[in-house]
Amino acid sequence: MIGILKYAADKTLALGVSDQIKDAKAVLLRADSSLDKILWDLNTSTGVISLAASDGNLALAIKNKAIASGTDIVLQVTNQNEPTQKWDFASKPGFILSQANKSYVIDDDTRGGAGTRVQLYEFNGSIAQQWKFVPLDRISALASE
Repeated sequence: MIGILKYAADKTLALGVSDQIKDAKAVLLRADSSLDKILWDLNTSTGVISLAASDGNLALAIKNKAIASGTDIVLQVTNQNEPTQKWDFASKPGFILSQANKSYVIDDDTRGGAGTRVQLYEFNGSIAQQWKFVPLDRISALASE
């Protein structure tokens, strides 16, 4: 499934990356940003979320495999066998849980605006941890309206 992950606390923002390279940090970007930094391929079979512009070569990962609140989410070379690159979208709809430890989710650091860093954080159910997947065909339909 290809699409964007809109930030539930502010639908004008989406999960993106600071750059299209290994170790680039995940950040909030405007939802109308260039698609090469906000368009994701969510593989529901493997749990890997890869940057669509990387043709599956760069995936969201927990930096240094450190399972702890406050750890950066970064791009890493895709390894479908690495638990810190696998995410669960189904167990708690609206939340993106780490398959390495489902007590942790993808979270906005300060509930800030564009450019705010995205991190791993212990699940607490707050709006800062909620995301809405918008498929590519829906993005195209919205753009043409």
